[in-house]
Amino acid sequence: FHSALYQAGSPGGKTGAPGDGTCTQCHSGTVQIGSGFNNVTLLHAGSPVTEYEASTTYQVQVTMATNNPKNGFEIVALNPNNTLAGTIAITDATNTKTIVSGGKTRVTHKLAGTGLSSWTFNWTSPATNVGTVTFYLATNQTNSSSSGEGDAIRTSQHPFGSQASVEEITNKVETSIGY
Repeated sequence: FHSALYQAGSPGGKTGAPGDGTCTQCHSGTVQIGSGFNNVTLLHAGSPVTEYEASTTYQVQVTMATNNPKNGFEIVALNPNNTLAGTIAITDATNTKTIVSGGKTRVTHKLAGTGLSSWTFNWTSPATNVGTVTFYLATNQTNSSSSGEGDAIRTSQHPFGSQASVEEITNKVETSIGY
């Protein structure tokens, strides 16, 4: 594989999630731990949240801690059974797009987006509490050599719990007290 072929986005299935490969299938180097470098923030009404509510749309912000001139990413949201969780909507079609691999819709960069280190899209959470949703993210910090040599690949996992489980417990306690 030649990385110049994928400047317009990942070919899909490279997030490091269960069943996925990583960007190192096309880019040289070893996978590095992305924690502290990769970040995924869920925003609701402009404020960061650590848990999702069912059937709610969030802005997802993917960021890399880099000043590198050329970068890329692929991200997928999975439930505890490693199946797709929620739905994706592209909000910045200039810089991002969806790609389907393994029956799972993911978000990746487009050529215009390689000059960025932060991307956004919308994610609508599942209609019911499916437990913790994990966003699997792989980033590629490239050296712009138009080859896969010398690129830094980092994978990370970003779990978001469900608020429903807390609410369900609270409702059961209130019901018990009320009778």
